[in-house]
Amino acid sequence: MSLLRANAQGELLQVLRTEEQVARYPTAPEGTAHELAIDAEANAELLDLIATELDHFRLVEGQLTYKRSGVVIQPPDEKTQRLDQLRTDNGDALDLATFEGSQTLVQTLARKIAWLEAEIRNLNNR
Repeated sequence: MSLLRANAQGELLQVLRTEEQVARYPTAPEGTAHELAIDAEANAELLDLIATELDHFRLVEGQLTYKRSGVVIQPPDEKTQRLDQLRTDNGDALDLATFEGSQTLVQTLARKIAWLEAEIRNLNNR
């Protein structure tokens, strides 16, 4: 996922191409009035064009324009949409108390899953 941030006049202030960059800069720069999240993979060519012709793009009210013409933003593919939905639906950390009294194997698996979730959260916060 990429994130575009613009001021009130629509001038792009920040273009975060990767999820790592988005995680590294969670706070928008001062003066940010508009934000637009787009799928980085589906819009790679657009992001390349933004990088080379930044001054010709404007972002106002969720609409991106290039030289005053509307830009078509490609939606993520089905797999990406499904993964994003699953991340949203399953965002809560695993509650180990739920597995108390279960078989030893189930408790062991639950602990390993909780550990993996913690590792992933740690990696995403770097």
